[in-house]
Amino acid sequence: NTTLGSTSGTSPRLYLKGTGNGQSDAGDVFLGSGTGGIVNIRSAGLMKFEVNSDSSTAEALRITSTGQVSVGTASPQANAKLQVNGNIGASQFYTTTTSAPQTDFNSDVATNKAGLLLRRSSETNGDYSGLEFHNHPSSNTAYRTGGIYFQSDGSGFGRGDIVIVNDGAGDSANLAI
Repeated sequence: NTTLGSTSGTSPRLYLKGTGNGQSDAGDVFLGSGTGGIVNIRSAGLMKFEVNSDSSTAEALRITSTGQVSVGTASPQANAKLQVNGNIGASQFYTTTTSAPQTDFNSDVATNKAGLLLRRSSETNGDYSGLEFHNHPSSNTAYRTGGIYFQSDGSGFGRGDIVIVNDGAGDSANLAI
């Protein structure tokens, strides 16, 4: 079903509503521009992406007019360009700023319970998690020459040792614990 509103005045409108799957408001909407084209979606305020099942609607993603993106929350923090309420999966995290500090992990929680948690779900003897330090422009996988780790001793209950490692060799090999 397609309803086209007035194309004059301040409120032109296009409303697309599909039916199917036994639900009154189900259906697919496809926006396409062809090869090499651009689809522009504009809003003076914010854009919400909602999902629903039958009569319930939940906001899944929001983009504000200031460029903030929030996933799983309708009210991103004022200083956050991206805010996610839930777990984030990523294969790599990096920063593109050249000012100091390049990456700042900060908590606005009003208690003394702020920190960065590095977790490994194994207690096998020799397994470790930690921070690695790298100062070479040509590779993200080589030249890791310093680190602070927590290494499991295999006895259970999260026990192990803090290990500080420094590799002073002039080569591209990574440090080893």
